[in-house]
Amino acid sequence: MDPPAPPPQDETPPGLTAGLLQDVLRRSEDDPALTVDSVEARPAAAKGDNYASVMHKVAVDYRSGGGARKSRSLVVKTPPTNEVMRRFVLEALLFQKEVFAYSRLLPALRTLTSCPPVTPAYLPADKPDIVVLEDVSSRGFKMADRKTGLDLAHCRLALRALAAFHGLSAELVRRDPAVIEQVQESMFTESKREMNLRFIPAVYSSLADIVATWPGFERFGDKIRGIKDTITEDLERLVVPSEDGFNVVNHGDFWVNNMLFRYSEDAGRPE
Repeated sequence: MDPPAPPPQDETPPGLTAGLLQDVLRRSEDDPALTVDSVEARPAAAKGDNYASVMHKVAVDYRSGGGARKSRSLVVKTPPTNEVMRRFVLEALLFQKEVFAYSRLLPALRTLTSCPPVTPAYLPADKPDIVVLEDVSSRGFKMADRKTGLDLAHCRLALRALAAFHGLSAELVRRDPAVIEQVQESMFTESKREMNLRFIPAVYSSLADIVATWPGFERFGDKIRGIKDTITEDLERLVVPSEDGFNVVNHGDFWVNNMLFRYSEDAGRPE
């Protein structure tokens, strides 16, 4: 008979305190007398599934100002523990950009449409390097398998959502051009070129090696390898807004692990 599995250990990261989450929930629920009783964290993703942050699923037990006992599941993003990635994240202002997107950009976009939100609810925190979000797994949303990739049905859903994001942001830019000035500087700028040259050419070289092994697609490996030494400067040029062109806000990190899908119960199709 196998021994019983050990109970899950609390993995609450430093800085993610009951006091911080109490302030977050008080603001989110507009209840200044709310009190947090317990906080328990565990990894929200497997090791290797995320690079620019560490994802935690956090269970919070609390009491409302009126004394009602409640619980809530949250997803909390903190900076990576790897020193190289942590330095990159801080230099690229990735957390500041994400907070701006959730707190200012997305609410502005939602005023332009009656469609339901395509992002989890954001719960503002007072720490600049922590992002607190609604845990939508309880509503059936989950990540696709990054190793399997996305099939056509998944890609259609993802690209429709991205197209809506681009279309709404273009209209927001038309109505309020100053919004572009509020968007944090792109990571593809001359001031960040030295940092980008440390990893972008190497990434493209590795990608070229992988694509070159795909039967029927070998020539694309050569194409990717051919631009690896100029792609950094090309990206700097492409992200500059055009005075008379079609300008949108780019997602910036549109890959499989930054998407969540929900599946039909009968056929398991993404919806």
